[in-house]
Parts: sequence; C-alpha cells; structure tokens
Amino acid sequence: MTVFLIFWMLFSTLQANQIYARVTKVDKEKSTFTITREPTTGVTNSKEPPFIAKVTDGDLQVGYLNRRIVAYLSETDQGLPRLKAIAPADRHAMLVVSERQRVLRRDTITRGRRPFRGEGEYLPPFALFNQFGELVTPEKLRGKTIVLNFIFTRCAVPRMCPAATQRMVALQKFAREKAFDNLQLITISFDPKFDTPGILHTYGKGHGADFNNYWFLTGNDLMIKDLQKQFAIQTKKEDGRINHTMATVLIDKVGKIQYYRPGSLWRVGDFMDRILKLNKKIAP
Repeated sequence: MTVFLIFWMLFSTLQANQIYARVTKVDKEKSTFTITREPTTGVTNSKEPPFIAKVTDGDLQVGYLNRRIVAYLSETDQGLPRLKAIAPADRHAMLVVSERQRVLRRDTITRGRRPFRGEGEYLPPFALFNQFGELVTPEKLRGKTIVLNFIFTRCAVPRMCPAATQRMVALQKFAREKAFDNLQLITISFDPKFDTPGILHTYGKGHGADFNNYWFLTGNDLMIKDLQKQFAIQTKKEDGRINHTMATVLIDKVGKIQYYRPGSLWRVGDFMDRILKLNKKIAP
C-alpha cells in the first residue's frame, strides 16, 4: 500500500468523521472554536484533549459557547481541522426535539394521504433551532402574529426563495412603519442538512433581515418533511437541485391559521392589511 493511498484513506475518514463536542472557547478574530469531544451518550471523557478547529463567520455568530454541538471534521485549513455543518446538540433540547418529532409524525400519519392544515386549524407541534441556535416551539410564539414560509438558502431562482425572502424583509419594514410591533416572521429551511444555524445567520443578514423579530429555522430533517406535508410544500431533488412549491401563511396570536397564500409573489400591502385587520386595527 503506497504512502499516498494511506494518506487518502485517512483523509477520507476525516472528511466523513461526525463528532459530538463541547465548545469551550470562541475566537472571532481567528475564526476558531476550541472544542472537547464528547461521546454520543454518557458523560464527557475527561482524558480527551481539547483542540482548535476553523469555523465559518456565520457559526461564530451562533451562541455555541459552552454548548454541545454535532459537526463534521473535514480537511485542514491553515494547519487546523475545519468543522462543517455545525448544529446544536444539547441533550435536553434533543429530548424535546425527539418528543415533538414523535407527536408530529403520528399527527401527519393520522391525517392520511392529504395532511394539509388549512385556514382555521392551528400550528402543528414542532421544535426547531433559529439562527442563534435557540430552540423554538409554537409555545414560544404564542401572543405574536406570525407570518411563516419555507425556503432554502441555495435556491438560485430569483422569483422563488430570494423573492419570498425579499418580501418578508419588506413586510418587516412595513410593519415597523405602521408601528405594529407584535409581528414574528418565521422562515423554515427545507434543506436542513446544509442550512445550519450558521448558514441561516449569514443568509438572513445578507438579505437585511432584522433578527429581533425574524427567525430562520432549521433542525430535524424528518420533522421538517412532516411540516412541509402539513403546509403543502412539495420538494423534489433533480440534477443536484431542489425543485419546490412555495406558500406564505398568516397565523394569529393563539396559533390559528388565518390565511394561506400559495406561491412566492404575494403583495406585501395585502399581508399588512390582513395583519392590521386581524389585530383590530384600521389600516390608514
């Protein structure tokens, strides 16, 4: 076996090496995390030495310090390994996610071949992470008027995901102009394996979103697939691309769906009027 082949085998193993670890230091100047590996179950192995790994700018903005993460180790960068596809893996949060996934899966199956949730129904159960790595559930959204949609960050069709995100940002600004401060915007990625919290942070910032009331959510792949089914969002992978449908949903303060608008090219003014009427305010 040649030296090159041995090196390639080790390199390939490193590329596919998924790890669990705890972040003990974040260095924004050097774009690195100091991490200590943790086993999938059980307690931390105190004999495991910490090491430094490169991360993206988006990952630096997520609140990972002193938290447990799951990620992939890949090729070295400036002599350091690189962490990719970083996601929260806090044990308590994972228990919540697992329970919500079980409930949502059962609900989706019970609804049969057409599990769509229409106007008058309530938000389904879920537990996803936003661009700060915070766990978001419907309970956390109660009391807010919600506008929700689905996208994926690698969408390159101007009239689809980019247009939908631009409208959400425009709606956010319009609501501010109307002095309506009880709006919560939610965008769920249907490409969670790529769209980690760090990726979504970079995406949202790049589109001018105000993160105070605009959350980009990602998380459990099976959970998101069931949410897609319940909101009639269809996806199909072809030639490395994701072909998909779109919709935007207006939800009231108690979690009831009030309006479902298919497509991506909805009118910002129309949604703002509906929001104001829903909250018993008269649009000027």
